[in-house]
Amino acid sequence: MTTNQEMMPGYEADDCPLTAADLKGVDKLTKAQSPRGAVLRKQSLF
Repeated sequence: MTTNQEMMPGYEADDCPLTAADLKGVDKLTKAQSPRGAVLRKQSLF
């Protein structure tokens, strides 16, 4: 049987959780990079 220590990921923990300002920044970046426009049906591509 394995222990929790053996199953831990191979990277160190983050410094701290994201703040509300950090989350707003991420949201702003993702909205800017998200696709826009009409949604196409796959049948219209053929």
